Amino acid sequence: MHTRFIFFIVLGCSFCNLLQAQSPASSKIFQTGRNSAGKPIVTIHLQASGDNGDELTNEYVFASEKGFLGPSSNPTDQSGFANKENTVFGVSYEPVTKACFVKLFLLNASGTLVFVNNVNTRAAKLLPAPWAEHAREFLRIENIVGRHVHLQTVDFSTGARPTHNFSVLVAPDGTLTLH
Repeated sequence: MHTRFIFFIVLGCSFCNLLQAQSPASSKIFQTGRNSAGKPIVTIHLQASGDNGDELTNEYVFASEKGFLGPSSNPTDQSGFANKENTVFGVSYEPVTKACFVKLFLLNASGTLVFVNNVNTRAAKLLPAPWAEHAREFLRIENIVGRHVHLQTVDFSTGARPTHNFSVLVAPDGTLTLH
């Protein structure tokens, strides 16, 4: 219930025409951490435009305590990924070993916050077999540059664990195209 409520707050802020969110100039607006129950969370701080200077705080709470997965060069990094423009953020959520799901958060020029939940499924549609099948169950972010998200999927069916690296361009509405 709590997760759904927070999710609807995030989506509600996306479609709210009364407030136009802007990223604060001096603070990091995208953060990862853990709540008091030990669950991994993504926190997004936005400054609301207008005379009152309200700050909007959105949290997305993940169910599994396992946490986030870093890039292949540093898998224990739990800090998530952000482009230098603070407009594309993402986490590689690992609920259990050998499963990883990418979640993206987009802050558009108009101030709209977009949550892209099903990145694995969307990316899998762009890949050839057998990588498409692997991407549905295991996909990790390697880095984010501009609106390009560099991803990796792994084939766990063999001991060799081959990988497939690719990049997608993320449109402001969350549409992915192979790059």
